[in-house]
Amino acid sequence: MTGEGAELWPEESKREPGIVAVEAHPEGPQRVLYRVTFSAPSIHVITQQHHVLTRYPIVIQDGMSRFETFAAASQMRDYLDELRTEVGPNRIEAVRRSEVSAGGLGLTPAQDSVFRGALNAGYFKVPRGISVTELAARLGRSKSTVSVALVKIQRALADSALQMDLDSFRSSP
Repeated sequence: MTGEGAELWPEESKREPGIVAVEAHPEGPQRVLYRVTFSAPSIHVITQQHHVLTRYPIVIQDGMSRFETFAAASQMRDYLDELRTEVGPNRIEAVRRSEVSAGGLGLTPAQDSVFRGALNAGYFKVPRGISVTELAARLGRSKSTVSVALVKIQRALADSALQMDLDSFRSSP
């Protein structure tokens, strides 16, 4: 924050709902950097509760978080309703109705099979809903095969996130 009165903002901010703490870090005359802690639930917690997939990175620009999620329509409606209630107003910038393809995520068909099995069994929940040993037995594969597949899946998903086209997120509506 820059300009006259920038150093007074922490006192004013205490009247805002959901603000727990404000740390001021002076950067020069009439220039202050702030670290603000909110009590509002994290988008990540709500995302986990609704079991929607989020494609990273989450871009924060002009006070808005922009990210891509994958979920069934009914699941997405419930997710957005809770975000509106717990976090505040939100807006959908685009909807694409289609199956998420393994190739689009950078997965081979075999990896896609393990990924969907792990997802459905709760492997990616916190805490995990199933161990690698139990997952391997459920999928009819060896523990080492499933373990290696999960590492490759996570790497492919991370690579996919890094290759995401951020141009649509950079432009302000």
